[in-house]
Amino acid sequence: MALPWLESIPVWGSETVTGNDPADSPKRFAAIFMGCGINSKHWWAKGRGDQMVLGKSLQPMEPLKRKMNFITGLFNENATGVGIHPGQTGNILSGASLQKGSELRGGISMDQKLANHFQDQTAVPSMVLGCEQPVTGYHETNFSMAYSSHISWQNSTSPVPMEVYP
Repeated sequence: MALPWLESIPVWGSETVTGNDPADSPKRFAAIFMGCGINSKHWWAKGRGDQMVLGKSLQPMEPLKRKMNFITGLFNENATGVGIHPGQTGNILSGASLQKGSELRGGISMDQKLANHFQDQTAVPSMVLGCEQPVTGYHETNFSMAYSSHISWQNSTSPVPMEVYP
């Protein structure tokens, strides 16, 4: 997915300088979800800082590796035994237990917790992008397909609307 240039967000060039003093770099967080998975033989990072070694799929990120954190080994108990699609997607950034049936019930996602915390420091506290329109209806496991279509949640019952045509 190509990202918009974001000219409206002052983070490059002279916009980040006040007088002769450069402003602090803005805080950024990105969560990338790939529903069909990745090739783990090529998607990995080992070490840290300048000594970090990136797998083949992450090589384009080489110039930025000092600014990135890779978190591995996480386990979400609430995503076990609930089916592979909605029961393991809708809570990927919250870890919340999801409710089956017609009423959505989960938890605010970590990206939105961060957006709420840093909202006074940026013009656009959250940008949720997607590659396809959300799917409606119910999965065979009786979970709403809203869980399958959204990883970002503004509260326990409302997904964050996503932009699919940035």
